[in-house]
Amino acid sequence: MIAVLILSLWAVDNSEYVKTVANQIEEGYKWTSIECRQANESLPAITIDSPTGKRFVCHKLVKW
Repeated sequence: MIAVLILSLWAVDNSEYVKTVANQIEEGYKWTSIECRQANESLPAITIDSPTGKRFVCHKLVKW
């Protein structure tokens, strides 16, 4: 029950990201590992937050 609540809250808080992912997957995009790099703040992403305050991404959707 708690996991469902947490997942629901995350989905609501990240609705722009969820919509973008769903649209791109429908268009033929697939998840690809990339060398971790600093996140582009203008794009929705799930990031890894470093202790220094920098945000990194390590996967992205690529059209196949």
